[in-house]
Amino acid sequence: SWGYPFTSQMKLLIASSASGAGFWCHFIHADDVFDPARSEGLSWNELKSDFEKMLKFLKSHYPWLRYVSAKEAYYKLTRMENTGVELRYEDDRIVIESAPGMLFRLRMNDKQIRRFDGAKIVYRYNRTPAVIVETTKSQAVLTF
Repeated sequence: SWGYPFTSQMKLLIASSASGAGFWCHFIHADDVFDPARSEGLSWNELKSDFEKMLKFLKSHYPWLRYVSAKEAYYKLTRMENTGVELRYEDDRIVIESAPGMLFRLRMNDKQIRRFDGAKIVYRYNRTPAVIVETTKSQAVLTF
C-alpha cells in the first residue's frame, strides 16, 4: 500500500496482503503531502490522522505482524522464498517441515489443537477459526 489517506480501498489492499501473503509493505513518497492528487486534497493533520488510523487498524487486526526495516524485510522475504515447506495431513494431525521461525496461518474450522511439538501459537483469531503458528523446529506436529 502507499500514501497517507486511509480509504476503504486501502483497507482492502492491507487486508488482502496481510491475510493472504502474510506480510504488508507500505510506501510513502516524501512529496505525497504536497501533491493534491496523492493527498486527496487533505491537510497535513488529516493525512497524519489517517495514517495513524491505518497503523491502529493493522495493530488491532494483525497483531502478529512484525515491523521491520526495508533491509530486514528483504532478508526475511529472501529466506522465505528459499525455504522449502512440506505440509502433510496425517489422520488427526498436521506435520509441517520447514525452517524454524516460519509463520503459517492455519484455518481450524471446528477442530482444536490438543498438542503441538516444534511450533507455538503466535495468535488466535477471536471471530475466525484460524491461528498463526510459528515453527520452532524443522518439523512441527500439530495434533487435533
